[in-house]
Amino acid sequence: MGIADVAAVRALNTVYAAALEDSVTYRHDCPDNGWLAGQLGKEWVILLVAELDARIVGGPTAYELPKLEAARSEIYLYDLAVVETYRRRGIATSLIKEVQHIVAETGA
Repeated sequence: MGIADVAAVRALNTVYAAALEDSVTYRHDCPDNGWLAGQLGKEWVILLVAELDARIVGGPTAYELPKLEAARSEIYLYDLAVVETYRRRGIATSLIKEVQHIVAETGA
């Protein structure tokens, strides 16, 4: 995802809010579009979405973090959720596999 995908981030935050039962942290209206676009433009932010039936039904948020104890980076999977009615269809597994491909590509 890139800087033009702010609406998708907001939709994914709605999925997180429901799945994690945390509508305070995962508000649809915060932060503002400029801040979100800025974060989406950073290489170390990894955000994917799964779309079915013309709606975002899940996704992971991960971050690449440089380590201080070694000359390497690690990818941390921070959030992962799928809308309840779309669970048990392999969506989360497919998303994790895609994150694994990104990890392999980056050498993290």
